[in-house]
Amino acid sequence: MPEEENNKKIGDELVFEEERDLVRWVGLERPFKHRPKEFFNTVLVLALLVSIIFFFIEGLMPVLVIAAVTFMIWVLYKTEPGPTEYVITNHGVMTGKSRYLWDELVCFWFEDKWGSVVLNIQTLRPMPGVVMMVLPQSGDKSGVDQEGLKKLLLKYLPMERPQESWTDKAVTWMGKKVPLES
Repeated sequence: MPEEENNKKIGDELVFEEERDLVRWVGLERPFKHRPKEFFNTVLVLALLVSIIFFFIEGLMPVLVIAAVTFMIWVLYKTEPGPTEYVITNHGVMTGKSRYLWDELVCFWFEDKWGSVVLNIQTLRPMPGVVMMVLPQSGDKSGVDQEGLKKLLLKYLPMERPQESWTDKAVTWMGKKVPLES
């Protein structure tokens, strides 16, 4: 375990190593893509149609849930993410104010999302199941690059993309069949 590497045993006592930063950078809180007006119109029309159907089947409560989800989609796609600090230490990972120890982390992988490279780290925690860390753009002067992070993280975690769950597959399929923008 990574903790055993960070701690030293002197006699019968276990001495903990002081935490030190291995990599630190500032990036966006989440990947972001500007959406055109037609995207929001499509989402609104779909929400209205589904709301009408659910209103006649079940009543008002599902309509309120659909309205809340529609509002959340609008807020997430209209609000640009702010900067946050990402830190990888010898004890774990920190994103903003959240801290994850190596024992809580399972594996990592990289993916390109909307023009940004994202480092994903799967956790044992139910929320969040995956920590997303947006890497700085290639022209950034922070000195953080994908290969350097890969070498560093391989000392603590395996690099593997988890298998897609049925919900991931359903969302991908739905995105292909019902495009919300052209």
